[in-house]
Amino acid sequence: MAAAAAIGGVGVVAMSAVADDTTSGTQPVAKTLKQIPAVTEVPGAIAERFAVLQQPSSERYSRNGDAHAESILASAGGNTGLARRTGEASAPATWLVPGDQEVCLVAEDIDKRYPGARALTCDTLDRVDRNGLYLATGERAKADVRGIVPDGVDTVTVYFAKGATSQVPVVGNGYRFTTTTEPATRMSWTDTNGETTSVTLGLLP
Repeated sequence: MAAAAAIGGVGVVAMSAVADDTTSGTQPVAKTLKQIPAVTEVPGAIAERFAVLQQPSSERYSRNGDAHAESILASAGGNTGLARRTGEASAPATWLVPGDQEVCLVAEDIDKRYPGARALTCDTLDRVDRNGLYLATGERAKADVRGIVPDGVDTVTVYFAKGATSQVPVVGNGYRFTTTTEPATRMSWTDTNGETTSVTLGLLP
């Protein structure tokens, strides 16, 4: 299961979605998480699935001193020094952090009311490789959704409650979309092998 935290008093849903339109919810994080040594380089299996982690970057992940967030990253063996920013450059910063057989996603600036507020989640490479990983913050009809997908995916299709769809570009393994009046219910993507993954969105009420 995914471990997740919202920093700054903001509600968050974090999931590694399961194919066939079902989702696995986020379980509460224990007060004490077992910490493991941070990886010193991007593990080969993770690098093979997320090309953005092999690219040079002029930006560096900035820790905000939140002990709970750091404990989640530490429980996954996450090394923020190896993190890479995903998604479009004009969007709020979202980071992919490699760990020891796990992948973490950190979203910054998730609520303008709380400067510095961020959300994060981690899950196993196997699950993220199959089904992606995303964070949803805000309200169901006014949500900010950010996620990552493995290499070979160019766009994510978002399905809305009243039948409309939208194509969202994938940049550096990451994507982002927002809802304004109508909730999104599902999303899907197709990789270069022609395999399609479809997941139900678990958004906030």
